[in-house]
Amino acid sequence: MTDISFHDFPNGTIFEKVWVDLQETKALMQENALKADQEIKEIRALMKEFFLEQKELHKEIDRRMQETDRQMQETDRRMQETDRLMTKTLEGIAELRAVTLGIGESNGSFSEDYFFNSLGDPLLFGGIEYERAEKGRRGRRKMSNGKRLQGEFDITMYNRDSVAIIEVKYKARKDDVLKLINEKVANFKILFKEYANYKFYLGIAGMSFEPEAEEEAKKMGVGILRPLGENIEILDENLWVY
Repeated sequence: MTDISFHDFPNGTIFEKVWVDLQETKALMQENALKADQEIKEIRALMKEFFLEQKELHKEIDRRMQETDRQMQETDRRMQETDRLMTKTLEGIAELRAVTLGIGESNGSFSEDYFFNSLGDPLLFGGIEYERAEKGRRGRRKMSNGKRLQGEFDITMYNRDSVAIIEVKYKARKDDVLKLINEKVANFKILFKEYANYKFYLGIAGMSFEPEAEEEAKKMGVGILRPLGENIEILDENLWVY
């Protein structure tokens, strides 16, 4: 057998090659290690930046939430103030309405007394003499449909075959005349059936008149009663029978 020594390989070729490969591997590993370290540093820097951004974001969210809460509290305060003002306003309106209604009722009561007490003796209206007069006659009746009909009539006068109904207003309007014609007469006949076959004559009395009210009354054969100095003027020619 022939022995083989290191010197049999020219210039140590195998070992030099291995050594070179090892050196290249080492250099590559060091390079990779440096790259990995750099990447880790970059990742850490990105994570730090991310966490800082998140921290700032959370701070901004907290700030906005606090601002929103403050705004909601302010809105709630304003709503409470608005409710308070609305309640106060409604109370004021209610008080004003009560005063207005009180004045209206007072005026209405005054007007009824004024015209009722101004009726002459004998009681004449439309050339017809009446035997008696009533103020503020009221009636109620349950209808066949279960509903209740009720009515109040300011001044009424009666004789053996005729009834005069005089509606009294502080200021007479056209609607008052129409309501007297279209509702009051029919309701009276239902509420007081003993007068259903009587002849009905109508009058509208007022401390003042809207022009349309006076025109409508004259057109529809309704008498007009109004103040004239210390007395009352009665326009009762050509009254219609209702």
